[in-house]
Amino acid sequence: MNQKNSRHFPSDLFGIMYKAQFKSLLKSIGQMPLETACALQLAVICYGYNHLLMLSYTAPRLTLEFGEEARPEAITDRINHMIDRLAANLDQELSPKNRASAILCLLESLSFQKNPAAMEVAFNAMDEYLQSHEGSQAGSGPLPLKGSQAGSGPLPLKGSQAGSGPLPLKGSHPTEDSTDLCKILCYHYYFTSDENSRRQAEAILDGWISELSTEYNRSAGKEAENHRVALAATENNRSAGKEAENHRVALAATENNRSAGKEAENHRVALAATENNHPAGKTADRHLPADKGAGRSWILPLPKALERLAALAMYSDMVDAQRYENQLYRILEHYARDPQIARQVRFLVIVSHMGYFKKYHKLMEQITDHVMQGDLSMEQDKTQQCREQDLIQAVRFYVLAIYYHYRSPRT
Repeated sequence: MNQKNSRHFPSDLFGIMYKAQFKSLLKSIGQMPLETACALQLAVICYGYNHLLMLSYTAPRLTLEFGEEARPEAITDRINHMIDRLAANLDQELSPKNRASAILCLLESLSFQKNPAAMEVAFNAMDEYLQSHEGSQAGSGPLPLKGSQAGSGPLPLKGSQAGSGPLPLKGSHPTEDSTDLCKILCYHYYFTSDENSRRQAEAILDGWISELSTEYNRSAGKEAENHRVALAATENNRSAGKEAENHRVALAATENNRSAGKEAENHRVALAATENNHPAGKTADRHLPADKGAGRSWILPLPKALERLAALAMYSDMVDAQRYENQLYRILEHYARDPQIARQVRFLVIVSHMGYFKKYHKLMEQITDHVMQGDLSMEQDKTQQCREQDLIQAVRFYVLAIYYHYRSPRT
């Protein structure tokens, strides 16, 4: 191991410990019948294969140890078969939630593996999904695809019409949980450069950003509430006028602090907007240390908050890396400190997509270890789509593939 890698990964014991298990998973998954696998299981395995494929080019000596199943040709062939199955899954009757999930599974796989026939299926599925979320404006056509004329650009969506204006989407209200919609809009922009999709995704994300709370404001609000309770109790006792006045002073001071905090936050928002217009001014903030600035979070259950964070990270990766950069960093820092985060596989995936695996390598090892021990949080809607043990096997393969991809020295 070279000196640079050893700085980030002080011990090789972790990788050695799971190498035999990864080889076993790779062999089992290579022999798995695709016809009986659910869409999410196939997509998770595809993600794992993608990391293994990259590893086969950057660390070929390591992949030789994993056997014939880790050869680039074998991996590419297996990915294509899985993409075909993901496309075929969309011909089934699915609930709206499961259909959105199946579309996203196919789109994610197509983002790293070319398959023209499956791409046409994905575009048509996106078209149908987005039309089902359109507003009821009379005469509005479906979302247009850039370059959808015959013989040019990406494959067209059925029924796409040139020249349609922006279309409001049902469910894009800022307070509504619209993570699947936001992700599909991001993919639509990624594959077609359609500005309508970009604006609609940003409307959802801007709503989520407006709902963020800071640790500072939450603590100030709690302190103010304590003073209000004490004031009410004291004022019930007329003889305690002086004490009530003290509480009034304390309450006023606290609310002044909250007002100052709000004003400071307004300045932060204005600064971020200015820096978006002048990217050269962002240099100092891009490497903001974890202890500078308040953490940002949503008042939501952890899995739901991470779904939003994943959509925000996807937008940053596919659409515009700078628009939400400051907020994204602070949200990530907040949830990295959550006591339950080591059981959340989604956080590992977010961190790896954002390129912060080395920064959080200790936490990534903890999450990987929890996954391999079977101690992980599985959302109920995921286990309803797939057999739990099949999905856990796929997740283990995926997580170890990510680990070896980022962990291994380049050879």
